[in-house]
Amino acid sequence: FGLTAIVALGVNLTNGYTNIFSLGFGGTMLIAGYTTALLTLPVEYKAQFLKLPLWLEQLTVPFPIAMLAAGCLGMFASIILLLPAFRLRGQYFILASMGINIVVENLAENVRWLTHGNIGLRGIPMYTNIWWVFGLLAITLYSLHRLMQSKHGRALIVISKDQELAGVMGINVVRYKVLSFAVGSFISSIGAALWCHQVLMINPKAFSLLYVFQLVSMIAIGGIGTL
Repeated sequence: FGLTAIVALGVNLTNGYTNIFSLGFGGTMLIAGYTTALLTLPVEYKAQFLKLPLWLEQLTVPFPIAMLAAGCLGMFASIILLLPAFRLRGQYFILASMGINIVVENLAENVRWLTHGNIGLRGIPMYTNIWWVFGLLAITLYSLHRLMQSKHGRALIVISKDQELAGVMGINVVRYKVLSFAVGSFISSIGAALWCHQVLMINPKAFSLLYVFQLVSMIAIGGIGTL
C-alpha cells in the first residue's frame, strides 16, 4: 500500500496537477529499478551472471545512496526521453509516452550483459521495511503539499487549465512541464527502488503497461489532482 501510494503521488503530479497525461513512467521506473539493483547486488553475483565493467562490478553502495541514485537517474531519463515529445498534444503525446515503456523494456531484454535479459536480476538485498516506506510516504505527502501551495505549484495548475493562457501570463510552460516530469519521475523512481528491495528481483516486465494502467486507475479513483 505504501509503495504504491508513493508511486501514485509521483504520477499524479504530472497526470493530475499538470494535466499532462503520460504513460511513460513505467520505463523510467524500470531504469531506476535496475540502477538500484546494480548498485547493491553482491559482487559475487554480478561477476557470475553479468559482464559489467570492472568498476561497476566491484561497486556496492549503501541503500540510501543507491535509492537516491535511482531517483536521479530515473528523473534525468524521463526528461531526456520525453522532452522531444513535448511538441505533441493530446492522444499523440500519450502514444509517444507509451512507446517509451516499450523501448526501455526491449532494451532491458536485449542488453543482457547489464540486465541478464528476460531472467532479470535476483538476490537483491532486502532493505525495504515499514519505516522506510511510510517515512518516505509522509515526506512525499508533505513535500507535494508544500509544492502545490507555492508559486510553482500554482503555475502547474494554471498550465493544466489552459496552456495558452499560462503563456500569456508569463509562465514558462516548457520549463514547468519539465519541472513536473522531473519531480514526478523522481518520486516514482524512489518508489521503484523501494519495490525492488522488497520483491528482491527485477525483470523487464516488472513495470509493464498493465502496471501503468493500474496506477492510472488508482489516481482516477482516488481523485486526479488531489493528494
